[in-house]
Amino acid sequence: LRCVALGTDTTDACFDDHGGLCPEAARDIYNEENPDRPIGPCGPVSTECTTPPEAGQVCLEAGVLVRGSDEDGYATATPGHTAHVSPFWMDVREVSVEDYRGCIAEGRCRLPVMDAAADYITDDANLDRPVVGLHLFNMNEYCRFSHPNGRLPTETEWERAARGLSGRTYPWGEDAACGRAATHGCQ
Repeated sequence: LRCVALGTDTTDACFDDHGGLCPEAARDIYNEENPDRPIGPCGPVSTECTTPPEAGQVCLEAGVLVRGSDEDGYATATPGHTAHVSPFWMDVREVSVEDYRGCIAEGRCRLPVMDAAADYITDDANLDRPVVGLHLFNMNEYCRFSHPNGRLPTETEWERAARGLSGRTYPWGEDAACGRAATHGCQ
């Protein structure tokens, strides 16, 4: 679980249903006053985060990225296509059990209903581990608790964070590197 917050004033750009810049807003339209800054139908489009940073978050700049892949893989990831993403702030690290327990203590979050997930969260041995087993409702509660404008990242934002604007296959490059992550096909 990681949370995001918008990186710009929403008055600067139009957004699609997935939190990205609508194609019309992301298209470079000549701006006579400032040729380095494109203009969309809703006004100037910022590629950088212009809102103040949230604690523990990093800015991911706007841009056009390739989502999915044309190679064999999961059917829902094909074909590869371009997507526009607006600038946003994303948590640097995953939410820990200790972080989530702080939200519970404040009365803003609840223990998950699944016994195994609740047992994991209440076990002190897991305090510094990532929180797991949460329902979408629980994750949204936490994001709103942790950041004033917090929410879960969209699929496009996750892919932007993991692949960058260069379209690399993995966050660290092109090799599966089975020792670095639990990826499909690793043993």
